[in-house]
Amino acid sequence: SGLIMHVDQNTSAVVSSEVLFVGEKTESSVKVGDIVYFLARTGRKFKTEDSEYLLLDEKDIIAIQ
Repeated sequence: SGLIMHVDQNTSAVVSSEVLFVGEKTESSVKVGDIVYFLARTGRKFKTEDSEYLLLDEKDIIAIQ
């Protein structure tokens, strides 16, 4: 299941972000609004006109708050 969140310009090895969207193809333990922790260089960035987002696979999450 894929997750979408805002990109954080944090330079730490492990970063956190709020989940904005959760894909619906498989059951997920992550919900919209959860704070997830993952390695900084994980995921794929993409931009819209006014924001930058990160697409992250659930398997890349280290912890959920």
